[in-house]
Amino acid sequence: MKYIFSIVSLFICFGMYAQTGISTETPNAATVLHIVAPNQNTGVLIPTLTSAQISAIASPTHSLLVYNTTKQKFMYNAGTSGTPLWTFVGDIPAINDISTLTTGEAGDVRYNKADGQIYYWKVGFGWKQLQSIAGP
Repeated sequence: MKYIFSIVSLFICFGMYAQTGISTETPNAATVLHIVAPNQNTGVLIPTLTSAQISAIASPTHSLLVYNTTKQKFMYNAGTSGTPLWTFVGDIPAINDISTLTTGEAGDVRYNKADGQIYYWKVGFGWKQLQSIAGP
């Protein structure tokens, strides 16, 4: 009977979805983690690494966020874990050659170092060069 109870309890736990709150008993339902500063005067410290340490991260997941102490800027991986593309927050990710990227998603933008142009992903058409538009 103990085994049946344990197995049923295990399956119930796997089916549950809950938010985690730190300093709150009512985390926002749209979040996985909701942090409230106890006195509204503290923040979250993102991991701080040098440029060399960031480059040494093995298989950094897409969107991994760190603070680069060498450059004194936030960076994130705009690439994949197999091909990281470390980019400063607020910058357009820069690649060596746009022709090496065969996929993208609507809204993706890249700076192509090979020709100095900015490209965007157009669904159904691939990477398209951003064209300047003459003003009035």
